Amino acid sequence: MSKIVQRIQIVSLMCLSMWSIYCTADAAEEVVNKVRSIATALVDSPEPYDVLLGASIIAARGDDDAFRIIVSLARSGDSLVQLASIDTLVSIKHPKSLTYLRNLIEEVPSTMAPIMASLAINPREDALGLLQDGFASGEALTKSSAIRALAKIGDTASLERFRKLANDSGEKPIVRANAYYGLVMLEGGDSVEDSLLEFELSQDMPVKVQEIITVSYGGLSSDRAKQRIQSLLNDSDGVIAMAALISGVSQGNSPYEAALVKVVSSGTPYQASLAAAGIRRIPTDIALRVTLKLIKCCDPHVEASLRLVESWAWIHSDVLDPIVQWGLAHPDTDVRLQTIWLTGARADQRYINSVIPYLDHGDFLFRGMSAWAIGQMLGTPSQFAERN
Repeated sequence: MSKIVQRIQIVSLMCLSMWSIYCTADAAEEVVNKVRSIATALVDSPEPYDVLLGASIIAARGDDDAFRIIVSLARSGDSLVQLASIDTLVSIKHPKSLTYLRNLIEEVPSTMAPIMASLAINPREDALGLLQDGFASGEALTKSSAIRALAKIGDTASLERFRKLANDSGEKPIVRANAYYGLVMLEGGDSVEDSLLEFELSQDMPVKVQEIITVSYGGLSSDRAKQRIQSLLNDSDGVIAMAALISGVSQGNSPYEAALVKVVSSGTPYQASLAAAGIRRIPTDIALRVTLKLIKCCDPHVEASLRLVESWAWIHSDVLDPIVQWGLAHPDTDVRLQTIWLTGARADQRYINSVIPYLDHGDFLFRGMSAWAIGQMLGTPSQFAERN
């Protein structure tokens, strides 16, 4: 694609998005040049997380050198850098990212598990083939992550395989629990309620298994399921108790909704963070109602505020203005950064005018995050062509 054509497409995209003050070629090009300059500076940073952020901006345009930088960090001996690199590859929606993920698995087979875990959090419909490979894995945690991702992208073709795993008494509990979760997500829970309850009560479940089962109860509507959730609210393990609260809210239980608001606003930092992160799992209308209550009436601590903003990357609602306005005005630096991240994670072009000024912020962190967010909003060159 010639630079002239690409320049015209960028300007057209900005104008179509009603970015009135940027509807000139010079203004649009200035923004793109700033993003490119910041991305280059990030890649040249000695800090691996800066490098990942900058490389992801460039890789989103299909740049192979940028992808290779990310992959090299994914081979790092530092486990945290490796995980961040894998998350970065998964988050880049350019189709080349899937090729690099596959190549990484071939070169470093141990990366299959963290790649599936990342896709379980940030599922991609175009990663169906990769997820099926993970599902075929003999490793329980890898298979479990693949099941959750397949369920979240709505892969109904996996229903019968999920059913077979759920009913297999010889299968590991973590895999069976995730298979039940998949069945509840894809076809509704009532058809599997009896077998799910029987499975749960058949043995003492590890915390992680019990958590997944408790999450699955949120998709059931019977009185028995509601009674089970109520009993789990008093579980001695905080993770399970919080999963039960979120499941109760998912069922439309008003007292549970009020309890959720209270936990996020005034619970311990650990409880509040768990509760705020769980908001992404409740129905959209309830998630919006709870969030609006929290940002209007309360002052959640920083960690809970971060998780609250983060949750909105996965909540399917066009009502985002109150969250973005609240987040950008927040006194804490990390919450403001997370809010800029949110606009980019959703690639929401409505907030281009809100983010562009941060390209000139005195703090390099803000310049970097705003450059990344704008890069996500602009999309890839092929997307420019599709939109015009």
